[in-house]
Amino acid sequence: MSTSDDWIAHLTQERRPANTVATARRVMRSLPNASDATREDVEAWWASRAHLSPATRSNDLAILRTFYAWCRRWEHRDAKNTTAHASSWANREEGSSWIDQL
Repeated sequence: MSTSDDWIAHLTQERRPANTVATARRVMRSLPNASDATREDVEAWWASRAHLSPATRSNDLAILRTFYAWCRRWEHRDAKNTTAHASSWANREEGSSWIDQL
């Protein structure tokens, strides 16, 4: 079972709404190596979503933000690595780093 599968299971066990779990599953499938993703992987993922509506991109970013917060909380990913991989592309695209909001 992958880290993203563990997170999806956690969401289900926490009785998150079915639509939330389905959206999380969709986003995690779009970045299948999220727990081990490099900055370049995340930047490529973000660029591949440019054709989507701003609302969809915002929602996808919120899902990814929540996943990385969960990883840090449960020590699936080093907080320093999460920040290093995510903050630079978030600053360029969103105007401020979403990682600072975690």
